[in-house]
Amino acid sequence: MEKGSRSTNKQINVYVSSRGDEVDVYEFTNRLCAAFESEIHWISRFPEFLIVIPIFYSIDPIKVVKGFDTIWNVAKRLRNDKKLTAEDMLRIYHDDPNEALFSIQPTIDDLMRLQCFSKYIGRFQEWRYAIQKVVDLPGWDVRHGQSSRVIKGITNEVLTQLHQRDFPFEMVGMQSRVAEVKRLLNLGLDDKVGIVGICGMGGIGKSTLAQVLYRSISCCFDASCFLEHMNEALTQDGGSLQEILLQNLETRDPDVRSILKGMFSTHRSVGHHKFLLVLDGAGFEQNLEAVNLIRKSNWFGRGSRIIITTRDERVLQLCEVDAIYKPKLLSEDEALQLFCVKAFSHNCPVRGYEEMTHSVLEYANGLPLAIVTLGSSLCQKSVQEWRSALAQLKRIPNRQITEVLKKSFDELDQMNKEIFLDIACFFTGMKIDWVKEILLCCGFSAESGIEVLIEKSLMSISNHKIEMHNMLQEMGRHIVRQEFPYEPTEWNRLWLLDDIDYVMQQDESMAVERVEAIVLILEDSKRAALRIEALSGLSNLRLLIFHNVSFSGTLHCISNKLRYVWWHQYPCTSLPSSFEPYALVELILPDSKIEDIWEGRKTLPNLKILNLSGSKNLVKMPDFGGARNLESLDLEACTGLLQLHPSIAEISKLKLLNLRSCSNLASIPNALFCLNNLEMLNLACCSKLAHCLNFSPFEVLDENEVTQQQPFSCKRQKLCKRKSI
Repeated sequence: MEKGSRSTNKQINVYVSSRGDEVDVYEFTNRLCAAFESEIHWISRFPEFLIVIPIFYSIDPIKVVKGFDTIWNVAKRLRNDKKLTAEDMLRIYHDDPNEALFSIQPTIDDLMRLQCFSKYIGRFQEWRYAIQKVVDLPGWDVRHGQSSRVIKGITNEVLTQLHQRDFPFEMVGMQSRVAEVKRLLNLGLDDKVGIVGICGMGGIGKSTLAQVLYRSISCCFDASCFLEHMNEALTQDGGSLQEILLQNLETRDPDVRSILKGMFSTHRSVGHHKFLLVLDGAGFEQNLEAVNLIRKSNWFGRGSRIIITTRDERVLQLCEVDAIYKPKLLSEDEALQLFCVKAFSHNCPVRGYEEMTHSVLEYANGLPLAIVTLGSSLCQKSVQEWRSALAQLKRIPNRQITEVLKKSFDELDQMNKEIFLDIACFFTGMKIDWVKEILLCCGFSAESGIEVLIEKSLMSISNHKIEMHNMLQEMGRHIVRQEFPYEPTEWNRLWLLDDIDYVMQQDESMAVERVEAIVLILEDSKRAALRIEALSGLSNLRLLIFHNVSFSGTLHCISNKLRYVWWHQYPCTSLPSSFEPYALVELILPDSKIEDIWEGRKTLPNLKILNLSGSKNLVKMPDFGGARNLESLDLEACTGLLQLHPSIAEISKLKLLNLRSCSNLASIPNALFCLNNLEMLNLACCSKLAHCLNFSPFEVLDENEVTQQQPFSCKRQKLCKRKSI
């Protein structure tokens, strides 16, 4: 069967294995060819491919495979009649030895031993290989059922196989992902309208996957529509979803469009017609009413499928999808292959580029968008240009990548944007409970905010720790720096040692009002000495975390807007006298050099947690009269502490008091034992205290007994320990 176009002239060969009425076979073959001819406009866009689909008409395929057919009887005659020549046998097959393809496998060895067939040995070997391949093909059995249904199935199968082969060289890993979504679509069931969501972060390949999937299965439906950028289409066109679908409808039957138009306008069912609808980039909840209307109405016939791609999992929950597929990042091998195709037009790196290729792929971290974009931008550039570009990316990310990723960020409200930026700049890889605690202290709705970020594919939680793709992390940090990328004093968040050092080198009198959060966590082996005086100029700080950072100078004042302070090895003997942070919730200063935390009484109505554990120079505690909402006081291993201030017994909300290993503490207020809310009092290893007081109604516990208490006590005991990052 010939078919042509302006650019190509192709030939389709259809082979039918049959037995019986040749008129029926001829009619069947004609109808099959006519069906293929109607698909010319679909098939013409594909390159040349060889597709073999056995069709068994009025013949048992099992007998064909096993060779129990009339040709088998001919083979028997050959063995019984030595006068029958090879030429005679081949003439039985109408001079085409391939006619015997399915049936002479059991006799090939016998034939090869006959001298008259010696010149056909090569042909027999080809037959043997072909038979082995055909045995694995399911084929089509036309002995039972309506031939029209079989013909439709055959044409759909051919089109599907053509689409499956339509994977460009650079679509690495796409075939397996398409197969996974097909499994979720369950195309074999026609009992309902099925809906599947594809959800993931920007740039992970949702739209590309949906496009390939659409091309692969659209031929199995009466009509189909791929609606790109759904939100923009509905917003810009201003029409209903039905109208937009009709404008973008693809169908092989010209009558279907007119039928659909009438049914959509009258809200009638389309009956038995099956549709494939892909809504790409769904995001706004107000547009989902149209989606649910389509699904819950009878517009689409049973067996129809709807595919929705989105970054927001909540969208899919509201659509009540049957299943959600979340594309994975590319594996190392897939990422390498894809990058090499874009950067080198080969499957492997060019010699001399191996190290830089590894660095770029480490930066892209399996994100297809980043791999394709960076590979294309670095193509035909020198190694030195690669090195320079990668260094630049770590300060100013690729704009094309950032614009795609930023769409999810732009959809957040202001509070959730702040939560995202805090996590991107400071808390990726940290324990989720600790991060939530800090965000709450900063006045954010941590629980709901983190849930929104997870739904919008901006972060995830694994093993109780926050995970965020490094490209999203870079995007968040770029948002902080974008107006002044090389001037850290203009950023509102600081997280790198060099940038923090630059800001703290500024003159003490110079106010740096934009900085609101500093987090610097260093390894033991990487310590730094910063000018502590510079903190006096950071008047809008709300969050301050230092770990393993050394300082020089004297702290004269510090922001009174601080809400959370975690300062490991605080270097001063006391807090500045002007420090009265009204909004401070947690003050954690482990292993500090504090001797007297503050003089007199400070108004700290929001302070809930005070931790001075390991502060060996601490001698006495201050007046707590202005911190009436304090719930936890941790003084573990404050070995220089001699006494507690009597006001500690006035903290009615105090739940936890950890005095463990305060070896020089000689007395505590008796009224402390009358606090109704006190749930845990740890006096283990307070050797001087044990000889001075009657602990009733508390039981004196030694170190071993403390760790062997009932589950409730053990839980409370854990709260006494120092916080770990």
